[in-house]
Amino acid sequence: MCFFYNSGSVSAGITGSYLRNLLFSASTHPLSVSAPPANEAFRDRTLSTCRFPTYLAVTPELTTATLIWSNAGTGIRYDIRWRRYDSADEWSTVTGITSVSYTLTNLTPSTLYEWQLQSVCTDSQVSGFIGIATFRTLTPACSSMYTIKDGLWSDPAIWSCLRVPAKGEKVTVNHTVTIPPLIAGTAGNIVLAGGKILFSQAATLRLNP
Repeated sequence: MCFFYNSGSVSAGITGSYLRNLLFSASTHPLSVSAPPANEAFRDRTLSTCRFPTYLAVTPELTTATLIWSNAGTGIRYDIRWRRYDSADEWSTVTGITSVSYTLTNLTPSTLYEWQLQSVCTDSQVSGFIGIATFRTLTPACSSMYTIKDGLWSDPAIWSCLRVPAKGEKVTVNHTVTIPPLIAGTAGNIVLAGGKILFSQAATLRLNP
């Protein structure tokens, strides 16, 4: 499965050393140019007429994702950065890529990520990171539903299948699981294997074979 992002026709006739949050309107996508991060890899670079790729795509897998983009011109290198979507995580960055694709590794299954790309025409001339594209890693197939840590019944992260139990599904509880207020949990049958289920106010658990 591929996720596509098309920046439309962006003419990056921009100069200056650190422009932040400058908005473009390209097709129906709002795009932004952000300043280079304040670290050694991006120091002394300026935004310029360096062209930006007009096409971005992602092929996600369970723990990897291949980022793909169009060629912005002869001799252009690329920098990418990525992190979990809408998080306070620091950006992970790779610089000086000479191809038009890059594979991220060691990702978490069933997780939404965001990433950005910029063109590098010279060591001091870059397009700036334009827009934010997102992708979600795949969810593994699951034949056995059991808890992997304490937590809320409604939290997919506590379950082996990275989702909440479904109607009719056998569930093994190895930890302390709390059903939140007003939530109705569902399952086929429950096996308490050293764990327990706690019920908050007005919480219920419906068992369906």
